[in-house]
Amino acid sequence: MGWMSLHREAGTSDRGWFQSEVLGERYRIEELVPEPPNEYARQWQERCRAEIATKERARLVAHGTVVHFAEALHFSDGVAEDEFAFFERSSFRRVTDRRLVQITSWRSRTDWSFERRLASAAC
Repeated sequence: MGWMSLHREAGTSDRGWFQSEVLGERYRIEELVPEPPNEYARQWQERCRAEIATKERARLVAHGTVVHFAEALHFSDGVAEDEFAFFERSSFRRVTDRRLVQITSWRSRTDWSFERRLASAAC
């Protein structure tokens, strides 16, 4: 029985690609997973793929990138804001007053978008 190893081509991302040592062919990991046997398993697989896609999108956010949330987030100091400059991990700076705030689990949320422009005086 053959085994799978990570395969990387020069200048490309290696995330999710595997090389078959037996067949010498390249596969996406999703291609190796068999069809789900029932509706529940299919729905679970779709949820997993959606979560992975959401977290992969979050990888594109770099220090100083402006992130917009669909609805304003309310903070304990009474301020509500929907636009933040990404700092690191779960730390953001509010665009209006430059205060550092924590937005936990933001990578798992689906109600945000971002622009490649950097916040003025980036973080």
